[in-house]
Amino acid sequence: MESFIFNQLIDPATITDLYENDYAYIEKIFQTALINLEGDLETVRFCHSSGDREGLRKAIHKLKPTFGFLGMTVLEQQCSDFEKNCGTGLPVKELSQELVVLLQQIDTGKKAVEEDHRKLIIFNNT
Repeated sequence: MESFIFNQLIDPATITDLYENDYAYIEKIFQTALINLEGDLETVRFCHSSGDREGLRKAIHKLKPTFGFLGMTVLEQQCSDFEKNCGTGLPVKELSQELVVLLQQIDTGKKAVEEDHRKLIIFNNT
């Protein structure tokens, strides 16, 4: 079987370390992550809009490993950095701009996973 070429935002070495070349399993991991991301992002937005800094920190903490499982270690680190900033005691309002940037990066990452998930479906069925 030939190798799958992942989106540049996804580290193929991390994916190989985690899942070897089990592309059917990777497809399922991507599908599950995409489903779970929606609810997790809703929680992040709710905590932000309600000014719940500790809830926001916990929501980001829960979201963070998802990106590790997806081979998006840079995004995982960005979540970790934001989580630490939430723990500094800053009001949520002061974290807003940083959160906007993080959510844009998450959206870009999510689109990359959606695209690769669609490609994996085709790849696994050929």
